[in-house]
Amino acid sequence: MRKLFFSLLLAASTMTMYAAARALTEKVPQKGDTIRYEYAGNNLFYKITSKVEGKYEVVGANGGGAYPDYYPNPADKPKGNVIFPDSIEDFTGAKYAVVGIGNALTNCEEVTGLQVNNIIESLPSYGLGGTKITSFDTKNVKSIGYAVFSGLKLTSVHIGPALETFWAFSYMLDYATDITIDEANPNFKLEGTMLLSKDGKTLAGMPLYIADAVYRLPNSLELIKDNAVSKQKGTLIYPKVIPFEHNNPSPASHNMMNCPVGVVIVPCHLLEDFTTGDFGKNFSMADTVISQLVYEVAATAGPNGSVAIVDTTDCNQVTITATPNVGCNFVAWSTGSTDPTLVLNVVADTTVKAIFEKQTFTVTVVAENGTVTAKDMMDAPVDLSQPIEYGMKLILIATPNEGYEFDSWTNYDPATGLTVTENITVTATFKTKPAGFDQINQQSTIKNQKVIINGQLFIQRGDELFNAQGTRVK
Repeated sequence: MRKLFFSLLLAASTMTMYAAARALTEKVPQKGDTIRYEYAGNNLFYKITSKVEGKYEVVGANGGGAYPDYYPNPADKPKGNVIFPDSIEDFTGAKYAVVGIGNALTNCEEVTGLQVNNIIESLPSYGLGGTKITSFDTKNVKSIGYAVFSGLKLTSVHIGPALETFWAFSYMLDYATDITIDEANPNFKLEGTMLLSKDGKTLAGMPLYIADAVYRLPNSLELIKDNAVSKQKGTLIYPKVIPFEHNNPSPASHNMMNCPVGVVIVPCHLLEDFTTGDFGKNFSMADTVISQLVYEVAATAGPNGSVAIVDTTDCNQVTITATPNVGCNFVAWSTGSTDPTLVLNVVADTTVKAIFEKQTFTVTVVAENGTVTAKDMMDAPVDLSQPIEYGMKLILIATPNEGYEFDSWTNYDPATGLTVTENITVTATFKTKPAGFDQINQQSTIKNQKVIINGQLFIQRGDELFNAQGTRVK
């Protein structure tokens, strides 16, 4: 059963005086009064923060100071997974929507989780400091303030659909290795474990204290939010000069707060920008600023060949070779170069493709007193007047003119077909048809029989044997 208490927030100059002055009352709560309310096993103090049209509607958990002490008796402090209700009510039955948590959980050492159901405008500075929360779902929280998670090491963070603004120095993502985001969030997106604006132009925050991590900042970035890469312990790869948002007007503070202290890798042609001038000051505390090829080079091959990156000949140069398959030729690169060895000056992520084509040959047919046609292995007709691709296998068919019969082939074996690997001339020889052959065809009393000998088709007529072209076989 819920226990409901009421107290008035009396004027006091210190939190200790406030705690001592807390007293039970049956006065109808007014704006600024505090209500102690038990929900899901925890007693929390809620302060009435606004009044609309004569009715108190908004309740926020206690605030005031970075590290308040609302629990003089440690036994009263919240514990475990603290759930904030959607609303609370006073002894008159008036309900108040819970729209904030203030510093109600600050320094509550036994709090291990937080769940808020209503839309919460913001989590205030140091709001969850001193707890033992290791995973957090922003859920319905709209804004994450400065140092909300001070002293914590969150390893798992989920960005809910309501989050609109995020202070990188909240410590929320600093140690996170498991970061997810609700697809319905209209303001942010994730690239790896980097939290970007939805359009990909602004870096809002990222893990900072994972020493062996390597992050390649996206080419789409146009701004790095204040403190988003502050004191980075890993390796940051910058594809270009990306401005920082400096909220603090002090240049010295800029260097301290925005400079990564891990390893910075930059493009060779931009090394001077990262080490000199006003922009270079942002990296004055970096352990190392290294210049090297930082862009991704993807080399692909079309059909009939392969490619290989064989050398990084200079800081911004890459050498790639194209090798055609047997029976194929290299045509050109997608850049337009026709040299199979391509040297690229790389100043951005680059993709190149090698284009190959199969070699073609001519098959010349000589066929006096007859014709020759061709088909492929799928029984589709092939036009021998057109170039034939390397490796194509052809089946040739010889058809004699009237009064002639097929005799023999030159440069063609019907048993194996013709595999085209070069220019070739094939001759089909025909000879005059013997008179006896016509007579055989006219003797209807003699029966024709098809026989297969050694895998070849023959026609037996009486005591005589003919091949499929009509030639008598001895």
